[in-house]
Amino acid sequence: MNRDKGLSEDLTQNVFERMIKYRGSYESKVNFKSWMFRIARNVSNDYWRKKKIKTSSDIEHHENILHSDCEIRRMEGKEKWDILQQVMHQLEEETREIILLTRIEKIKYAEVAKMYNVTESAIKVRVHRGLKQLKTLYNQSYTS
Repeated sequence: MNRDKGLSEDLTQNVFERMIKYRGSYESKVNFKSWMFRIARNVSNDYWRKKKIKTSSDIEHHENILHSDCEIRRMEGKEKWDILQQVMHQLEEETREIILLTRIEKIKYAEVAKMYNVTESAIKVRVHRGLKQLKTLYNQSYTS
């Protein structure tokens, strides 16, 4: 979620430390990947909060939310990829995360709903609205 390799390594270490520390909070009925992502999200949020980076534009500068193995990267042409990456950064942070979790990471709506403490229906609505907004922004950027 950021462009600094050293910082990513430090935060990853913090994630594993918290996983060990809070291993008792893991319930086998919950998807392990979801539980781990929630911890990683909290570690990241704690770090940025301590750095007092509060605006989404500041956070966007430090993020690289689309991974190299992401299916979207396979889009034809570098121009389309660059536009998509810029447009993703225009979405709210939570919307980006939910789209990445459901579409890229393929985590089920029910699991994502647990992460955000909302209903599965609420996640479906957020995904639908997020994708609609993404499409609109992409089309506006691509045609201009």
